[in-house]
Amino acid sequence: RAEMTEQADDCYAHLAEGGLELGRRMRTLRRLTRDRSDCEMELMLPPIAESESYAYSAHPALVETGLALCGPNQQAATLQRIREIRLVAPLPGESQGRITSTTEGVDLRYFDSSGRLFVEFRGIEMHALRPETSQTSALYPVLWAPAESSLPSTAPRFQHWILDGDDPTVIDALAAELEKRGA
Repeated sequence: RAEMTEQADDCYAHLAEGGLELGRRMRTLRRLTRDRSDCEMELMLPPIAESESYAYSAHPALVETGLALCGPNQQAATLQRIREIRLVAPLPGESQGRITSTTEGVDLRYFDSSGRLFVEFRGIEMHALRPETSQTSALYPVLWAPAESSLPSTAPRFQHWILDGDDPTVIDALAAELEKRGA
C-alpha cells in the first residue's frame, strides 16, 4: 500500500484549481495521507472559527473539508447525495477523519486519536466540478455589473430613540451616550 502525505496548503491549492476556493474560516485540514482508495486527515478549527464552535454539533468547516475531499480523486466536486448521516457525539474542533471508497459510494468518518467515533457519513456521491464551467454555471451564474449607488452620501440622523431594558442604570448610560453623540 503506497501512501502519500500532502501538506494542507497543497491540498487547498489543488481544490482551488478545480474551482473550489475555501477561505481562512473554512481551512481546517492540517495533514492528509492517502493511498489509492482511502485517505486519512488531521483536522483542527482555525482560531477565527473556534469561538462559534459551541453553536454546532459538527462545525460546518470540519464537515466541508471532509466532503471536499470526497470528490473523485480528491478533485473539487459538488455533493449529489448522502445515504446516511449518523451523529454519535458532538464533533470537537480538533479531530481526525477517514474517507473510504465503498461499492455504495464514499464513507466519511470523524473520530478522535483513540478511535472514538463522532460523526459518520455513508454513501456519499459527488460529481466532479470542472473549473471552466464553475464560473459560468447555470446554478451560480456570474451576474455582477457595476451600478451607481442609490445610497445617500451621509448617514441619516435619527431624532427619537426608544430605549428599553431591565436595568435603568444601563438605559440611563445609553441615553447619555446617545445625547453626547448628538443623537
